Amino acid sequence: MKKADSFFLPCGFAACLFVVLTGCGLRYMPGATAESIEEERRFAMQEQLFNDYKTIGKHYKPLTYGELTVVKPDSYRRLDSLYAIKYRNSHRTMPELEEQIEVQKAIIDNDTNRILYVETHWFELSQDSTYEFFISEISLTKDHRIYDVRNLESFRTEKQYVRFAELFMKEESLLNGEFGLRSDEMTFYSFYKTRAAALSGLEKDRFMAHTFDLMRTAEAIGTLSTEALLRVRTLETIHRKYPMLDLANLKVGVQEIVDTEGGKNEFMYYSVSVLNTKADANEAPFVYRYDAYLQPWSEQ
Repeated sequence: MKKADSFFLPCGFAACLFVVLTGCGLRYMPGATAESIEEERRFAMQEQLFNDYKTIGKHYKPLTYGELTVVKPDSYRRLDSLYAIKYRNSHRTMPELEEQIEVQKAIIDNDTNRILYVETHWFELSQDSTYEFFISEISLTKDHRIYDVRNLESFRTEKQYVRFAELFMKEESLLNGEFGLRSDEMTFYSFYKTRAAALSGLEKDRFMAHTFDLMRTAEAIGTLSTEALLRVRTLETIHRKYPMLDLANLKVGVQEIVDTEGGKNEFMYYSVSVLNTKADANEAPFVYRYDAYLQPWSEQ
């Protein structure tokens, strides 16, 4: 019985203590996690951007984010290095180091520079029939105030391409839906984003329109196969130019032309030949050329 008494008495005391504490309104409040701080920072940033762009008649829509970069002034990095020394020597007493730490803290108190949290942010702006897409580095202070905005890339597109632009920016699946991004989609996005990053202005806008039009075609036929895309795009071109021509009578061949001169093995262009099987035997086929990004190069 004594063992039982020694078990129940502390439990009863703990229960009473819990009742007293909760009765006084005390609650355990867990500390903020890295995820909750990130969510709070991004929410505050989005709210500021939404309100700022609203004042000039533009609607802001967040798309996605890259990795966070924390930029610390020299004074903060110096303090970090002093603490690193302290932790490596935790088994020792180092009065001089403690003094240096306190001095560095005082320096930080008087430092006008601040720690900045730099978010790489993809977002969309719309106004009437104009749609703009941006990749920007947005610097925020510790209290989640926007300190600076640096635009890395931007382009404009038409309303008909907005859905494809959003998929492209967020790198979401075009053909696989909720089952996730396929490897060919990842390759497509990477290839076209690399090219887009090297362009600007109207040239970039035209390239992005071409890219989104390709995505629309790929979605319609269910594949990103280069050969399939070239076949369909070429037949569409012929149909626009010769609407009376029966496409069922056309035989399409796709060939990748490579420069092998001097031991090289460099891509030159795609050649698409279209032969009308119902035409005169001496009639030459249509021949179309496309660059690496499937942009029309020439027609013969």
